Amino acid sequence: MCTNLACIPCYCLLQLTNEQQAEALKAQGNNRFEQKQFRDAITFYSKAIALCPNTASYYANRAAAWLMVGACSECISDCQAAVKRDPTYVKGYIRMAKALCEQGKYDQAIECLTLGQSYQSETVKEIQDNRNKIMAIQKTFERVCDDLAPNAHIA
Repeated sequence: MCTNLACIPCYCLLQLTNEQQAEALKAQGNNRFEQKQFRDAITFYSKAIALCPNTASYYANRAAAWLMVGACSECISDCQAAVKRDPTYVKGYIRMAKALCEQGKYDQAIECLTLGQSYQSETVKEIQDNRNKIMAIQKTFERVCDDLAPNAHIA
């Protein structure tokens, strides 16, 4: 018998608790994410959230899927929901920073990573690496803008 929650048929989910159903839906979302079926993954994560709205990882997983389809605002919103539910959930800060970078909001991304860094020391290196990359991108972006319009300043 398969114990992988992603393999549980939908009719069997009715016999499980909300938490078990949500974990099964998350597993199905993870499966779709790995298959690069990001919209389907979003649907499964959304169903998991509906069952257990206080679980940070469901929001963070959906945020990752939103980011993969280019929906940065939705990604940021889900990341904010994740860290609101669990301020120590560092993946929420990292994904939010990536989405902010996609929107060109480098200062906000750096602030986000700095805040995330204050919560967990075991992921500090990953956060510092991401923050350093963002700062380098920001400096490159500013140099390019200065070269294109030497008299214009970025606000």
